Order: sequence, then structure tokens, then C-alpha cells
Amino acid sequence: MAVIQKNLFEGKNLQPHEIIDNLEAMAYDKTVKTFTMEFDQEEKAQTKEQYFEALSQLDALESEFESQKLLYASKKKTLNLELQKAKVEIKNSGFETTEDVYMIDDQENNIMNFVDKRGNVIETRPLYRKEKQLSMKFSAAANS
Repeated sequence: MAVIQKNLFEGKNLQPHEIIDNLEAMAYDKTVKTFTMEFDQEEKAQTKEQYFEALSQLDALESEFESQKLLYASKKKTLNLELQKAKVEIKNSGFETTEDVYMIDDQENNIMNFVDKRGNVIETRPLYRKEKQLSMKFSAAANS
């Protein structure tokens, strides 16, 4: 049985086109075949470098993706909260606020009115005993 050589032209110092010319002259026929071609040292080093560069870029991309995912989730949560708040405000025909209100007593009806800065009565309750007047109270606005 014949020993199969690794390279038919090993040690002959031929250029790539010379190898092809020789192969075509020696060949019985030519066909297309899929196979694994071994790297030379330079190709192997270059492919490893491309691999590690792509791996590094993929890690950076994954990191950026995670960061963007967190940003997206935060923005989505904020928008959902805004939507929920607006939905409640639309349902209630107004919005909840905390601000100064004016307590205006109505001695005739025995009621304390809570009035907002727009002049709207937002709440009423019965007068407490200490808020009830035994005598008439005159204000400058009432005298005008």
C-alpha cells in the first residue's frame, strides 16, 4: 500500500498558479467537493484574532443590550404610571393635589366649607363646637 503524502509539492517552492498548472496537467478529471482545508500558520492566527475580536464585540453588544433593556423597562414603567394616573384623573374628572385651602365657616347652616384657590368648595363638614360663634362676625369683605 502506498503512503499518502501530505502535500504533493512540499519543498518545491512553487507559486500558487504553478501548483494549479501542475495539478491540471496531472489530473485524470476535476470535480467539486466540500472538505475542510487546513489553515497555514498565518491563517490560523488571523482566524483566532477575528474570533476573539468578534467575541469581544459580542460581549460589548450584550452589555449595551442589557443597559438599553433596563432603560427601556424604566421608560416603560414611567409611561405606564403616567397612563394609570391619567386614567384615574379622567375617571375622577380631576387630579389629586396638596395645597392651601381656605376654611370658610357658614354659621347659619352650621357648616365649615373648605375652599380651593379657584373658589370651589371641595369639602364641607359640621362646625366643631369651638368654631361656632355666639355673636355675629363681620368681615371687611361683607361690609363693602
